[in-house]
Amino acid sequence: MLEGETQKMKDTCEELGCPEDKVQQWVNDVRDWATNDNTSGDNQSLQRSIEQLFLGLCQKKACLYRQTDSNKIRQLRRKRLREEKTKLLAAIRQYNTGQPPETEIQEEEVERRLSAEQQTTDSLIWPWEVQSDESVSILAQKKFFDAYMGKRRLVEERAIIVREMRQHCLYLRSQADKIRMQMQHVSCGGHSDMTQKGRDGLASLLKKRLADVDTHIQHLSSAYSLAIGPNAPQWPDDSVENHDQDSDISDDSEEDPDEDITHTLPPP
Repeated sequence: MLEGETQKMKDTCEELGCPEDKVQQWVNDVRDWATNDNTSGDNQSLQRSIEQLFLGLCQKKACLYRQTDSNKIRQLRRKRLREEKTKLLAAIRQYNTGQPPETEIQEEEVERRLSAEQQTTDSLIWPWEVQSDESVSILAQKKFFDAYMGKRRLVEERAIIVREMRQHCLYLRSQADKIRMQMQHVSCGGHSDMTQKGRDGLASLLKKRLADVDTHIQHLSSAYSLAIGPNAPQWPDDSVENHDQDSDISDDSEEDPDEDITHTLPPP
């Protein structure tokens, strides 16, 4: 899945013409756009409201059939889509009031874009985008942002799963170490209150338990390594604590989204 999301993001970059040195800028632009408090003026606030309504409609329409199995739920979502479309058209008419013809939003173009089966990003439909120095529309940047975040979420989820796999194997290995210590205690004359036959039986039982745990660790390590993939590096045992701390993912905007933060399980 991660490889698929990585390829999807690369394809989106090529489709939209986003160079590598602009990736973080596009991500930050969309974040700023989404969190803007719209205090810069009524006109800009209305522009942003139109953009948000339009993008919301595009995304919800795309997910209508892909993520909805129930016909009843689909009908409810269609109703909400109609309500939001009404809000969008009302906002467009409000914006067009008092605007010269060359800067009006063409409702027909908006309708066409909303009814298209696949949303395109090759043309600008907002007058303020045409007049802006920015060469890329917010719709294009948002499409890239969705692909970027899709990959990022999988990277984060994979890191969490890998960490849990490591912790599971390390727990089993700690259990194996405890059994070895018990075996050593018995072999050194421990449990003096037991008969020799009893100590021999206990040693045999501990040996059997140790073999079972070691076999379980080997099977788990093989299964987990197969799930992670063949490219994960080997990590020494004494780096486990540092590894868990270093592999934490922060929300810092300067983080490299392409960094491979997955690591292997401890060897059996």
